[in-house]
Amino acid sequence: MTKYLKLLAATLALILLAPTIEAQGNKNKKYGSANTVGRWVKIGTQTVQKLGEKDDFRPSNRNSFTALKVTVRKNSVNFHKMTIYFENGQRQEIEIRNTIKEGGESRVINLLQRRRIDKIRFEYRSRNLIGSRAEVDVWAKT
Repeated sequence: MTKYLKLLAATLALILLAPTIEAQGNKNKKYGSANTVGRWVKIGTQTVQKLGEKDDFRPSNRNSFTALKVTVRKNSVNFHKMTIYFENGQRQEIEIRNTIKEGGESRVINLLQRRRIDKIRFEYRSRNLIGSRAEVDVWAKT
């Protein structure tokens, strides 16, 4: 009986301490987990000018990448689609269909293979008629 009580106590302690352990190992969450292979680098920022639009974004870094994600500042943005054009002429279309609130980020978008990006076309809508324009930061994983 005492074996079961000890096992129950150990399991309960692990459940209660697990969020603390995760938070300590993930201090750099805003820019990608510190526990992942590779690193996230900011490849540029796009300002959302109008309510609904398509914008072409050219990355500031010409390295090859394996994944992308976007973060949003100053206002919410309703993303519809993102098309990634690669230097070799191929493209990858991603349906996002998600509103990202100010301070939020998209899911990680894995590229089909490690490639150099020529441009990214965003299709989105800003959530605010009056006020600050949203800024979209694009992050890439090396």
